[in-house]
Amino acid sequence: CERLLADHDLALVTRADLKPSAFGKEIYEVSQNNLPAGEMSDAAKDSLTSLLPAGGNVLITNEDLICQLGIEDFYQHAEQAIQYLCTALVDFDVHVIFYIRRQTDYLESIYMQLVHLGRRLKFHQFLKRAETVDLSWLEPVLAMERTLPPGRLHLRAFEQIRQIGEDEFFRDFLRICQLDDADDYCVDKDFAKGRPANRSYGQLAMQMAHRVNPLLNPKEKKLMRRFLQEHFSTATHPRAVLLGEEQRDAMFERYKASNQQVFERWDLGASGEKLGYF
Repeated sequence: CERLLADHDLALVTRADLKPSAFGKEIYEVSQNNLPAGEMSDAAKDSLTSLLPAGGNVLITNEDLICQLGIEDFYQHAEQAIQYLCTALVDFDVHVIFYIRRQTDYLESIYMQLVHLGRRLKFHQFLKRAETVDLSWLEPVLAMERTLPPGRLHLRAFEQIRQIGEDEFFRDFLRICQLDDADDYCVDKDFAKGRPANRSYGQLAMQMAHRVNPLLNPKEKKLMRRFLQEHFSTATHPRAVLLGEEQRDAMFERYKASNQQVFERWDLGASGEKLGYF
């Protein structure tokens, strides 16, 4: 995919490039409302210049660019973060491609990411933190829309991948990026099945991680994560059971009205009802 982007004069800046840079650190502070959104430090400007190509288009991909992993940080400062991006990329025609997810699955996914990182946190403790957090997508999406020029926000639902398959899912993304021959793209099957796929832990992997991670140092935790993803992921083992049926039903009822508003206001390319949002 990276080669395909390069062939279309679309340079790629990844999370690994962005996160340690002065620009990445500064947008983190903006996303936490610790710095003003309309200003950039000289260090951030210099690092951004080093990350961007001399000319042409650029794709910046980072799943936590405007929201951090902790469940308490649910895009509450999305407007400031997007404003900062527009300030930083003033010479570019900024578009944002944003994927939402059913709140129940999003909640479980965030927790599993914390387990992947070796955090010592039981799910009931995590759920207690999440009780007061509003996980409606409506407000952060409205905030981004207010900040971007018209037609620059592109919304999709992550669950579409199960309906249309991974090839078409990526083709849709490439079409939004305005690649002419996106319809010909196919995901490399070895890549999709291998470690780079970053698969989620299955139930057994989560149990092993809870037992073993407290005994490991950071380097060993990374090795353990790789081992569990390769041998005990959801590709080969049952998914972890976290939320009960009553909890899932309660979250569905809480967010179905705002989810419906999202699908009615924006074209997500799929039926929110069929995807289980309302």
